[in-house]
Amino acid sequence: MDEIHGKKEDGTVQIRVDGDLTGKTADSIISGGHLEAEINGSLGTPENRMNTDVDSIKAKADDIYLNNISDKMEIRGMTAENIDIIARGDIFGKAVRSGNLVIRSNGHTGYSDNPLLIHVSGNVDIGSAYGEVHYVNSYRAEKPSEEKPGQKQNHDSKEKPERKPSSQNEKEPGLSESEHGAAEISGAVKTGDSAPTEANLYLALLSLAAVILLLKEKRRKNR
Repeated sequence: MDEIHGKKEDGTVQIRVDGDLTGKTADSIISGGHLEAEINGSLGTPENRMNTDVDSIKAKADDIYLNNISDKMEIRGMTAENIDIIARGDIFGKAVRSGNLVIRSNGHTGYSDNPLLIHVSGNVDIGSAYGEVHYVNSYRAEKPSEEKPGQKQNHDSKEKPERKPSSQNEKEPGLSESEHGAAEISGAVKTGDSAPTEANLYLALLSLAAVILLLKEKRRKNR
């Protein structure tokens, strides 16, 4: 496509494509108040991002690569295996579902009282050049399955919003104490370890006492 324009204030641009949707040139753009895109393929590419100038967006595609130039863009739902967005202004919203998510904004990404709500099972890489970053990842890795006693296995349950904490108290921005603990989980569970328990120690002491008594009795007889 070359250019698609809708009314900027409250106009809606609806696009459905049975295949990939890419720009004809580097200046190709979709503009309007709201964009709804259902693409049975890729929306933009890493080398040729789809330029948008919209206030809100709802999109579904195999992969999404956007360059949005509006002052603010609200995500009202976005689903793809890989989502990669560059935003000139703020970006916020909810229902962002993907395997991997990358966002680079000049403004804020989410707000302290309205964090960006995402559900991402893989890598999360969110950064802001001049603003703040506030998001909550609702993804949870599956719990390790139950094992029979005596088995020894290691399980890793990981969820990585792959950003370094940037706030003063070393937490992910936009998360409360309880949310921070739940949003980044990395642990190992072991069953069937051979570490001595309290009962095992007690039995060992009894065995040692019995041996000592036997040795004393043997010495007494030898005398």
